[in-house]
Amino acid sequence: MMGMKEEKGPEALFEEVLKRLKQVRLYKDYAMALCPFHDDHEPSLKLTKRGFFCFGCKKRGTLRVLARRLGIEEGIEGGKEEREEERELEKRAVEYIASRLRLDYESAKAFMLKWNIQAGKYGAYEGVYIDLWNGDRKFRSILGKEYRHFGNSEEPAFAGAIDLLEEGMEWYAVAICEGTFDALTFLRLGNPALSLEGKKYKIEKCLEFLRSKGIGRIIIAFDNDEAGEEYREETIKKALEAGFLVSVFEIPPQYKDVNEFFVAKKEAFCDAFKESFKNNVFVWYIKKHPKLLENVEKQRLLYMKLVELYDKARDKKTAHELLVNALNEYGLSYDEWLHELEQIELTRIEIARREEFVNRLKEAIKEVEAGADPQSVLFSLQSYLSLLRPVNAKTIDEDEELLEEGFSEERIRFTLLPEIELYPSDILLVSAKTKAGKTTLALNLFYEVLETHKHKALYVTYEINKAQLFEMFCGIVLGKNMKSITLEDKQKVREMYAKRAMIQYNLTLEEISAVASVFKPAVIFVDYDQQVIVNGRFETEERRVAHIVRTLKKIAVENKAIVVLLSQENDEERARYSREKEFYASVHLHLDKNEDEIEYEVRLNRYGRAGVKGVWKVDFNTRTLISVPTLTTKGIGGR
Repeated sequence: MMGMKEEKGPEALFEEVLKRLKQVRLYKDYAMALCPFHDDHEPSLKLTKRGFFCFGCKKRGTLRVLARRLGIEEGIEGGKEEREEERELEKRAVEYIASRLRLDYESAKAFMLKWNIQAGKYGAYEGVYIDLWNGDRKFRSILGKEYRHFGNSEEPAFAGAIDLLEEGMEWYAVAICEGTFDALTFLRLGNPALSLEGKKYKIEKCLEFLRSKGIGRIIIAFDNDEAGEEYREETIKKALEAGFLVSVFEIPPQYKDVNEFFVAKKEAFCDAFKESFKNNVFVWYIKKHPKLLENVEKQRLLYMKLVELYDKARDKKTAHELLVNALNEYGLSYDEWLHELEQIELTRIEIARREEFVNRLKEAIKEVEAGADPQSVLFSLQSYLSLLRPVNAKTIDEDEELLEEGFSEERIRFTLLPEIELYPSDILLVSAKTKAGKTTLALNLFYEVLETHKHKALYVTYEINKAQLFEMFCGIVLGKNMKSITLEDKQKVREMYAKRAMIQYNLTLEEISAVASVFKPAVIFVDYDQQVIVNGRFETEERRVAHIVRTLKKIAVENKAIVVLLSQENDEERARYSREKEFYASVHLHLDKNEDEIEYEVRLNRYGRAGVKGVWKVDFNTRTLISVPTLTTKGIGGR
C-alpha cells in the first residue's frame, strides 16, 4: 500500500520468530520452543501462526507481541513523510478503538497489539484491519461507512482466541455475538467471545467448534432488534439440542447491541453481564413475557413454551433443575408444567400450528405491501385462526365442555320441512337441475332462520349479485314483487335484521371460514358448491368439489353451525360429484319444478325417514313458498 509500511505476512513472521528461538520442535500445526519470557529449561512455549502460549509462565499473546520481544522489525519503513502519515493514521486508529471499547490511549494501543488490530487503508477509507482469529480478517473504516471481509473460514470469528483464554475456562461462559465489536467488547473484559458476523458463520459450526473445545456453557448476546430476536430463538433451540447450558444477555431496549450498551453504560453493562449467568433460557422467557403470568389461560401458553424449551434440551437433568428453580422463583405450578409435559406430542402439534400461522401472517404482510386488497387478505388470515386453538387431551371428568347445553336444545325445524330436524354441524344438501328452485328455497329458509328462530344467518352467493339477491329476499320478507322493491323497502329490511343477517358475494373457501369464525352464524347458505373459489390445484373437478365439501363440514363443526349447501344435478338427477356430498350430508333434498310448484324428495335423512316427498306452491310474484299437505313416503330409514 503506497505510503504505508509493508507488513510481514503470518508465514514470514512465523519463520522469522522461529529463527530467534531456542530448542524449536516442529509439529503439524504448531511449534514448541524455550520461552523467552522466563528461565525455561524444557520447551514450554507453544506457537502458531496466530499467537503463543507458555505452559510455564502462562504468558500469552499474538505473534506480533512475541516478535517485538525478540527484537524483530515488522516491516520496511519508508521516508520521513511516509512515517509521519503512518503515525497519524495509527493515532486515529488507536483513538477509534479507544472510543469503541472505552479504553485510554495506551490501553487501546496494547489491546490492538494483543488482538492483532492494525491501522490501515482500504481504497479511500482510513480504518483498522481486525484479525478475526479464524484465518479471516475484516476492514472497518473509522467513519463506519465501509466494511470489508476477507477470507472463507467456516469457524466463527475469534475462534483462535479461545486458546488464549484457556486458563480458568471453567469459570467462563463463551459469549456468542452477531457483530465484531460486540465480541471485542467481551474480550476487552477478559471473557471469551465468538462472533457470527451477522450470519456469515453458521451457528451449527460455532456450536460444533465449542463442543470440540469441551465448552458446554454459552451466553447468547444478539442485537436488540427484530432480526436479532428471531435469530436468538433459533440459536437457543439449536444450542439446547446440542447439549449446551444456555443463558441470555439482555440489552436494554434503548441500545441496539452489546457494544453500544457497553460504551454508554459500562457499569450497568458489567452488572447485566454478571446477571446473565443466572438468566438461563427458562428465566429469560418468563421475564420476556410477563403478561403470560396474568391468568390461568395465559399461563398455559407459558407452560407450553417452557415445555418446548425443555423438550429441546439434550441435558434433561440440568434443564430440569433450572426449570424447577425458574418455576419456584415466579410462583408457577410444577404440576401444571408437568401436565403440559405429559401432553408433549399435542403441544408439539399446537406449537407447529402457531408457527405456521406466524409464517402465514408474514406472507400476508408481503401480499398487502405488494398491493393485494387488505380486506381479502384479512378474511384469508382469519381462516387460519382455528389453528391457534389449544389441543387438549382430557378425560371426561376433566372436560368441562361436555357439560354444555345439549345439542337437542339447539336443533332447528323448518316449517317448510316439518319432517326434518337439523342439528349444529349438519349439512343440508339441496340438489336440483338449473332453475328448479334451489335459490328460492334457500332464501325462504334464510328468512325463517332470521324471523322465526331469531338466529344469525350467512348467505354466500356466486351466480347472483348480492344486491339482486337482497332484492329477492326483500320481496319474500315484505310480500312484494322484487321489481317493485324501493330503497325505503331495502332500508326497512336492513333495520329488521340488523346485526343478524349477512350476504356475501364470491367468497373463497378460506374467506367463508374466516367470516363464520367472526360472525358466528347459526346457519350458513352456500349457493352453490361448485362455484366456491378454492386456492390450490386439483387433479380433477371431483377432487376439488370433495375438498370444498370436506372443508364446509369442518367449518360447520368448528362453528356449531348448519350448512345449507346448494348443488347442481347431472342428467341422471344426481348431485354432481355426489359421493363426498352424500357422505357428509345429514339430509339430502332433491328438487323438481313443475309449473307453479316445486316438488321435493328426502333422499337421505340421518335422523328420520328417507323417501318422504312433498310439494310447495310458489308465489312467483314474491318468490314465497307455501307448503301443500301432500306428503307421501317411498321408504323408511336413515343412512
